[in-house]
Amino acid sequence: FTVDSMKFLLKRAAITGLVGYVGYRVTKKIYINYTVNAAAKQLRIELEEGQAKVEQSIQEWKNSEEYSNLLNISNGMSVEDYIASLEFEDLLAQLKDGKLSSYAVLKTYQIKALETTKKTNSVVAWILEADQMARDLDLLPKEERKQFHGIPISVKECFAVKNTHNNSGMIYFHTGKSTENSPTVQTCINLGAVPFCKTNIPQAMYSMECTNPLYGTTGNPHNPVREAGGSSGGEGSIIGGRGSILGLGSDIG
Repeated sequence: FTVDSMKFLLKRAAITGLVGYVGYRVTKKIYINYTVNAAAKQLRIELEEGQAKVEQSIQEWKNSEEYSNLLNISNGMSVEDYIASLEFEDLLAQLKDGKLSSYAVLKTYQIKALETTKKTNSVVAWILEADQMARDLDLLPKEERKQFHGIPISVKECFAVKNTHNNSGMIYFHTGKSTENSPTVQTCINLGAVPFCKTNIPQAMYSMECTNPLYGTTGNPHNPVREAGGSSGGEGSIIGGRGSILGLGSDIG
């Protein structure tokens, strides 16, 4: 080989390597964007389907005899506004005494969560098993009712809840729905709480802005031009907007 031929070969190898690397990066970006967009679309479809079922059950409850009876004690307000106006201790006492059913309180906070998430994008999934959980709690004798009997709770997306995703806003962990509850969630259920929705998080729960490519950005219920912070931004947003009375969050500090 001559010096000139060696230079030519090295130059060609460098160009080939550069073209290959650029092609790899472009192909990888296209693949990632496609995969993320497809996952985000599927999550939106699941959210909309869950929301439709929740809205249907709410309408059925509003047409029920229970709703009509509760109007007699709601002080001129709608039943859901009356129940949502109760402080935590008063609500819990009425649940334990049977003055309010777990199902009625669940429907109330589903209504309020719907109102909040339409403004803020705080809810990323509806826990459809909540209806049956509330019905079962209403069958318990008063002496068997636990510390959080009938209290609906919202749950940060990163906590595993059976039959829901917990991918932390990352496509890498979007591998399917959880098959069991996390210990924290199960402990709340054992104490009588009713998980009813999951809320948004920053990607990897490691940001002061509550946004990720799978669920989008969560806003502030008090000021639509501001966001909700992190990492429990969805929880802060839904509770701040009175869409939930109690929620599960977490922090790295």
